[in-house]
Amino acid sequence: MIKKERYEEEIEELSVLFFSFDKIDKGLSREREKVKLKLWIVLWNYYKSIYTDKKIELYSGVINETIANCFISYKIDSETPFLYYTNSAIKKEIERESQKDSYKGIKIPQKTEKNGRRLKKLAKQKGLTEDYQIVDLGKSLGLEIDDIQEAIDFNKTKSNLTISDNYKSDKCEEISIIDKVAYEKYTPENIFENRENCLNILEVIESTFLKKQHRVQKYLSALLTFYFFDDLISLENKEIELTYKFIDKVLFNELNSLSYNHSLPNQKDIAKRFGKDKTDASRTLRKFLNEIKSVNSLG
Repeated sequence: MIKKERYEEEIEELSVLFFSFDKIDKGLSREREKVKLKLWIVLWNYYKSIYTDKKIELYSGVINETIANCFISYKIDSETPFLYYTNSAIKKEIERESQKDSYKGIKIPQKTEKNGRRLKKLAKQKGLTEDYQIVDLGKSLGLEIDDIQEAIDFNKTKSNLTISDNYKSDKCEEISIIDKVAYEKYTPENIFENRENCLNILEVIESTFLKKQHRVQKYLSALLTFYFFDDLISLENKEIELTYKFIDKVLFNELNSLSYNHSLPNQKDIAKRFGKDKTDASRTLRKFLNEIKSVNSLG
């Protein structure tokens, strides 16, 4: 009970701070995201303390998705405290979810529904619609092809997320390596479990990068920094130190500064700085990413 009350006090404090930030002020966006992450972790620990392990196992996706929606829909001028608002929403969503014993008369395994939700969510975020892209997305998350097929079949009745028999995989480079361990950017139950995995993957990138000739490292470093920029920001917000040599610190700081004004360069601009064209940049990056995927079963 003491732990529960402590969580409630911390949630109250962090929620007041989070919703006090001006969403329009880009200079505060990173600080706002850090507070959001802390608040989400405390919320997750709070629900783990009041729900049984079985309930957490069954409804972790529902809980986290509802928390995400509450961050968006909650109004700061509401008389209802954020925790009460979130509690009410989660209770309703769990009740609704618990009543879904079957879909159109067919029993749906929890794993299939969960994988389907994740694939659909990330595919939408990345704008992936082609057959091979959806399959590659699932493989990049470490899912088996049978599980991917079952998840897509489940989604098929709700959306146009389908795959065809003539599937081919030739554009894996479009899927971020970091997505394998951080595909749900703000899912707290995976943050600490995935931290070691994140570090392992960063080490693989680093060791592969250091094997390259010195004359190509500067160019490659710029390409990798640009390609992984959003992921690096996310990891930095999780307090993972970005001290790796494959990161172009000057470019990273430049991109970070420009992101506040929505004036980021594109890959063609980065290549041009080194006297290269977009085709060369894409080929160089693709070759490096394929090398990474062949190490430690990342592919």
